[in-house]
Amino acid sequence: MSNNSAPSLRAHAWTLQEMLDKSALEELAMAYCHAVDRQDYVLLRSLYHDDAIDDHGPMFYGSPDEYVAWLPSMLSNWSATSHQLSNMLFLVDGDRAEGELAVTAYHRTKDDRREMIAHGRYMDSYEKRDGIWKFFRRSLALDWMEDRAFVESEGPRFDDGVMMGAFGADDPVYARLPMFKAQRSAPALVPEVAPLSPDHIRSVFVRYGELMTAGDVEGVTALFAPLARHRDPVNGPLRIGRDAIRAYYRDSIDSMGGGIEMKLEGSVRIAGAHAAAAYIARTIHHSQLLRSETLDVMTFDNQGLIESFDAYWGEANFTPDPSN
Repeated sequence: MSNNSAPSLRAHAWTLQEMLDKSALEELAMAYCHAVDRQDYVLLRSLYHDDAIDDHGPMFYGSPDEYVAWLPSMLSNWSATSHQLSNMLFLVDGDRAEGELAVTAYHRTKDDRREMIAHGRYMDSYEKRDGIWKFFRRSLALDWMEDRAFVESEGPRFDDGVMMGAFGADDPVYARLPMFKAQRSAPALVPEVAPLSPDHIRSVFVRYGELMTAGDVEGVTALFAPLARHRDPVNGPLRIGRDAIRAYYRDSIDSMGGGIEMKLEGSVRIAGAHAAAAYIARTIHHSQLLRSETLDVMTFDNQGLIESFDAYWGEANFTPDPSN
């Protein structure tokens, strides 16, 4: 915009500078998606000013260096990702700009059994320094989520003999497009992820019982991955993400007047990242003293957080507590 005009989303005559600025901002936004999906962390870091902030809500909040250090472990949970931008609106005011960018972020789990698709918007602030636009603040708003089983197509196949995409420097874009290959200045910085230990998984089951007994809602919530899936009971509503899970435990614990004593019954059964254990649950502050039996099934991500939680119980499992 000119110095005499305020930024506006209304139809107006664009100046040449406004066209150049908005084109540069679109390129910046698309380079971000490419960097994440190809795990080019050197490129990704270059898109942020040094004093920028990235705000992905409960998943992450911090500096560009912290974001680039955190992202590889998060992406290690998926076999494929694809970030697609659609509506992009920018307001430019000199060397400052803001943008609302609609994004569809596809994620497929490591075992290729489920796919999670986030529909949301990036809410960005940009600054142009030394003639170059970069992110100054990036925030994510989630509009809705899809979580569904991944089903292979039963129709005609189009992948026979076709190059398949890949994370990192093995993606065919670098084999077929030499100018893109030249842009990749370093290999993907994906760290080795230590396998989950059975001891860690057992400790989470124990800690879950302790925190439930103490009525510590925030402590229980912290055991879950940012986009964890939660059903308690298993035939009840599906909750996705820490905010929904936190609200469930707050309501449950409050309705019982405080903590719910939960003690493990028997050992934790563990198969890789999957585990199950039985609990005996007792109300300890409620006027009606009840005892229930539940079987909780959990899966864990590479960071040792609960990725999915299914609790098996029903009305038939509740009885008056004879110990009170």
